[in-house]
This record gives sequence, C-alpha cells and structure tokens, in this order.
Amino acid sequence: MSKKSLEKRHSETAIFAALYRAVANKEFKNERFGSDYLAEYFFPFPLKFLIKFKMIRVNLKNKSHKFTPGIYEYVLARTAFFDNVFLDALKENIPQIVVLGAGYDTRAYRFQKLNNTTKIIELDISTTQNRKKKCLKKAQIDRPKHVTLVPINLNKESLKNVLEKAGYKNNEKTLFIWEGVNYYLEPESVDATTQFLPVPEQLGRKLSSVRQFEWGRSGKSLAYSSAGEKEEMGCITHWFIRGERSKSCSFCCHSPSS
Repeated sequence: MSKKSLEKRHSETAIFAALYRAVANKEFKNERFGSDYLAEYFFPFPLKFLIKFKMIRVNLKNKSHKFTPGIYEYVLARTAFFDNVFLDALKENIPQIVVLGAGYDTRAYRFQKLNNTTKIIELDISTTQNRKKKCLKKAQIDRPKHVTLVPINLNKESLKNVLEKAGYKNNEKTLFIWEGVNYYLEPESVDATTQFLPVPEQLGRKLSSVRQFEWGRSGKSLAYSSAGEKEEMGCITHWFIRGERSKSCSFCCHSPSS
C-alpha cells in the first residue's frame, strides 16, 4: 500500500469512527455511550438526516457487524473510556493535552466549558484536519482559543520537532492520547514516537512490533500480526502522562470467545 493511499485510509477510518459515535448519540442520547453530540456534523446533510431514523441505524449496525463484528461496540467503549481520561485531565488542570491522530475527535469542543487553562494540541494528517475545519465552520462551531490543530505525517516528520513548533512545552505535565493510531504507522514511525512519549519499555517493544491490524477471517477474532505471528490483540490504544511522575495506561480489547 502506498503512503498516499495509507494517508487516505487514515481519513476513512476517522470518518467511520465518527459515524459510529453519531449513531450512538441518537441511540443513547447524551448518556455515557452516546456522548458525542457533535459527530454528526462531519457528514453531509442526507446522512445526518437519515441516522435520525431507528431503521437506518439498525441497518448500519447490522452491516457493520457483518463485516467487522464488535467494532461498533468497541468504538463506543473506547470513546467513553477516553472521555473520562480527558475529563480527569481537565479537572486536574494538566497544562497540556496532546491528541495523536485526532481525526474527528470533539472532546476539546464538547468539554470546553470545563477547560480552565489546559492547552490542547490535535495532531493529524493535513487532509483530515482541513476537512475537520471545514465541517466545523459550516456547522458554525468555533474552535476554542486553547485548541491548536497541527498537521503532521508521523511516517515522515519528527513528533518532537512538530510539537515544539506548535508551542508544546517539554517541561510541563502533559497528557498524550494515542487512540487507535499505531497500527496504521510504519514500524520505524512507531519506534520514533515511543522514544518521545513516556512509554514503559515493555509496552514500547510491543507497540513497535505491530505490523498489521486485521479482523480474523472467521469474524470471531480481532488480531494483529506481530513479528510474523498472529496473536490475540491486547492493548492497542493508549494514554500517557509525562510529568513529575510519568505514567501510562492502555485501553484493551480482546477477541470475543468463540
């Protein structure tokens, strides 16, 4: 797969994740698993209108389950998990939050009233970020002054250099959210990223070994290829806090039992 097509794929996966969140918002309203009330603004009016109807939502979920069993539920659980991580950081007034591969993440907008002083830096490829800006502008949603969108190609550019140019302060406590990104990167890019982030050595080795993320042919297992061997997928998306006491945590998904 060419790097150009890989970048396009990033944008497509971000759109599908936003679609699942938009559908969940109609299903669960603004409760825990349907908290993203802004996700629908990243879609054209016809789709935005259609997902209001339960029959359409059921059809979308059925198709999703047919091709990628469990991914809808996984995205909802992941969103709820990282919502809590993000909110905790705001409550603690952590000076900086860096979102790697932000896609159509809306936490900086949904929770802006709870943000006192935290600077938020969203990183992603320029194609995704430009579309995000256009959609937000069309929806008349202003970007909060504490939010900065910074384009980056992690397969080509240095995370450290890009962050420093964006105003990132290396000496301040920072929350890094790496939500479902590493398996789309080249192994060398994962290595370079983990060297910059406060990643435990054991987890860093595991992340750098990821080669491919794929659904098992049976539709029963969610797996990745690591060092040429297929294994049950464990931790695939993470958050890290760099500060006086650096720590990390992973949101894990294991293959369903047969």
